[in-house]
Amino acid sequence: MSGKKQRSLAAKTARSTILSCVLFGIVALLIALTVYGAALTKQYISMADGIARQTRMAATHSADAAQLAEQTMQIYRSLTEEQRQKVGTEEYRSYFADTGTTPSRALMGLASVLLAIVFVLTVVAEPVKAALRVTP
Repeated sequence: MSGKKQRSLAAKTARSTILSCVLFGIVALLIALTVYGAALTKQYISMADGIARQTRMAATHSADAAQLAEQTMQIYRSLTEEQRQKVGTEEYRSYFADTGTTPSRALMGLASVLLAIVFVLTVVAEPVKAALRVTP
């Protein structure tokens, strides 16, 4: 008798089929992860570019935030308590018409610029930090 085990043709076929399915699954998984990673990277780059453009436009075309805030606060302080209770009405908005914008728009513009800067820095900084991270 030889030292080799004798296996049936059905067992060899089953083993070969299972092994080829596992290898095919691993290859398919690697291809899918590569495509997903490339699409995600492209999306982040596109989003960061759009946010950077919006931030640039907001910074170049927005009013001076400090001056606008001071004007808005002067108008707000000059309002009576009864006038302050009319928040959200057209009459309340008319009090701030001299500033060229309403207080909520001024704050939202400033907040959107700051959030865009933070987001862009996060999108850029996280991959760089991950790439530079050294594991012991």
